[in-house]
Amino acid sequence: MKTGLKAKFLQFPEAKHLLLSTGHKLLTHHCNDLYWGDGLDGEGQNMLGNFLMDIRKELQEKDSVVRPILQAMGASQTSNSSKDAQKTRQFAKLQRDVNTTIITTDRTNTYSCLSIYSDHPITLCHKRWPSVAHFYNAMKFEGTRLEEKIRGISTPEEVPYVAYHNKEGVQKGWAEKRDRIMSQALHAKFEQHPELTEVLIGTNRNKLVFHTE
Repeated sequence: MKTGLKAKFLQFPEAKHLLLSTGHKLLTHHCNDLYWGDGLDGEGQNMLGNFLMDIRKELQEKDSVVRPILQAMGASQTSNSSKDAQKTRQFAKLQRDVNTTIITTDRTNTYSCLSIYSDHPITLCHKRWPSVAHFYNAMKFEGTRLEEKIRGISTPEEVPYVAYHNKEGVQKGWAEKRDRIMSQALHAKFEQHPELTEVLIGTNRNKLVFHTE
């Protein structure tokens, strides 16, 4: 398994890029498998997650470009692992709450389509955006070359990574307008994709929680 995974990341640069973008975060394969996953309750061995973290470490050591990025992120593997383990336990607790609907980026999650990272394009400002995440992050750099660069990124998951490493260029006053931008993008998403409106309405009055690893 580990040999196959390593070959995957060596042969597909975009997959390697995504793995490295997780920094030093704990990687958890959230599924009902006590060996490969966390068993849904955090009690599994999470071997797939462990393999991915081992491969990530090897890639980080070989890729000198990544080192200053990780330092800039102020990553601390020990402290982050402890925090992420706590998040895993909190996630398991949320799953047991019948009045809570959990939204994740995992495509197997019933409500992943409600995430800003789902592959549901929207049209705003006379342009077509591959996802809400594309529009939201591009607006941080509205009117600059980065706006179009972000709009052209192939997958929604890569977008925050690019935005983070260009944070010095974020327009002034972004903090005051970001909520409005996100609301605008979400409204467009559900207005332009009626099938998603049905999914959202189907959550009734449940508390909606967007869970990220």
